[in-house]
Amino acid sequence: MAASKVTESSLVINGSVVSAWPWSSNEDNQNNNINFDQSKFERLLQDGQFSIQAEDINSALKTYNDAAKMKPTGQNLQRLTYNIGMLSEQTGDYNTSLQLYSTSIVADPNSKTAKTIFQHRCE
Repeated sequence: MAASKVTESSLVINGSVVSAWPWSSNEDNQNNNINFDQSKFERLLQDGQFSIQAEDINSALKTYNDAAKMKPTGQNLQRLTYNIGMLSEQTGDYNTSLQLYSTSIVADPNSKTAKTIFQHRCE
């Protein structure tokens, strides 16, 4: 798969490596043409997990890219970046996974999940 360049609202796929560049606030979502749909977002996350279980990394990356286009914020951004971080870790890209875990923590720093992700990142 060819390398892609970083854009503000999408995931970047470089070979088997994924990185994310999060949007800064909910204000950014106001300029987004794609309305956030929680149920569609949930389905995309679930489809990504199914693809990972089927060892279809390319399909998982495409699904997560589609979810990122919805520009999730807060806990949704936390879940998406954490899932991608886990995928990066599984493929051996530890630097990217650490960056994604950090993004995940910052997305919703007061959540219980953030503490768990912080612990995982430290390990």
